[in-house]
Amino acid sequence: MLPKKLSTHSRYIPAAIKDEVWERDQAQCSYVSPDGKACESKHFLEWDHEIPFCLGGRSDDVENIRVLCRSQNRLMATQHFGLEYIEKKIRDSAKDPWERDLRMNRFSSFLTCRS
Repeated sequence: MLPKKLSTHSRYIPAAIKDEVWERDQAQCSYVSPDGKACESKHFLEWDHEIPFCLGGRSDDVENIRVLCRSQNRLMATQHFGLEYIEKKIRDSAKDPWERDLRMNRFSSFLTCRS
């Protein structure tokens, strides 16, 4: 059994934590909608802090780390921080205007699917 917590408070997710979470979440998105429907996607998987790191969530606690697909991860981020904040982060992370537009179009498509 792996330890639930390690000694550091960092954004870095230790390999032992990733291994345990990957097995627990069965290598698929662990999102479950409020009406009980599980996502179960096995594509575009990302690590997510249930309590965001910037709000004090730990990276060394298996209970705070989960596997989400990119769409569900963005949904959680939007719920935590708001649509304007996430759109700004996406725009600011692009290296050039073409990439910015591509990322914003993908994000807009994601929002349309959620409506």
